Amino acid sequence: MESFHLEKKITSCFVTKGLLEQLEEFLTKTLPKMTKFKKDEIKERYSISITDNLGTEDLPTISNYSLSLFSDTIRKIQMKIFSFSPTEIRITIVFDKDILFSTIAIDLECNNARRTAVLIYEEIKRIISSHSNLNKILHPHQFLDFITPMLIAIPLGIIFSLYPKKVSSPFFVSSCIVLFLMFFYFILGRLKPYISFNSRRDLNLKTLSEWFIYGSLGFLVFGIIFIVLRRRILGF
Repeated sequence: MESFHLEKKITSCFVTKGLLEQLEEFLTKTLPKMTKFKKDEIKERYSISITDNLGTEDLPTISNYSLSLFSDTIRKIQMKIFSFSPTEIRITIVFDKDILFSTIAIDLECNNARRTAVLIYEEIKRIISSHSNLNKILHPHQFLDFITPMLIAIPLGIIFSLYPKKVSSPFFVSSCIVLFLMFFYFILGRLKPYISFNSRRDLNLKTLSEWFIYGSLGFLVFGIIFIVLRRRILGF
């Protein structure tokens, strides 16, 4: 009998109760058709847990979660199926605020284990992709979250310490634009997390990020570029 392990990172997405219901329906109704398990056996071995600052709530189904929105302090939602009879099957789907722990993990021990695991993963991926977003662009690597503030602060301090004696005006303006874009990228990444949940806090962050984008573009156009063009054309 074959065994196969698969683990992949989840794409950036907005997690709603509807998304969890779709995944749960696949795991408890469609999955038995792809394996040797019966629906009742799968349901008995399936669970979902929701973790926030107060603790972890374990539920047999997402339908038991009565609130329309998740807690503002929600950190993680985990869906899992563990069973070792008649064959081994372990499926874990984790939506975590920490990008490193947001994963899909599948362990199978059965005939055609590799093919079955890939089919399961592709269907889970397809369901999640319907709620995916472009926030992953703002989170290319967790290491950048730590070094970006230094990449902004150090050059900015050097430029302002030298200006206007040792730095030309065009260089100063172009440097400020580059640093401003880096700052914009960093702040927007904080306002748009890799995994966001349908909570009041994350919805407020979404609204705030839109204000930040429009405000920053206005500052860039009228606060920097417009002044440079005015000086070049009108001379003041």
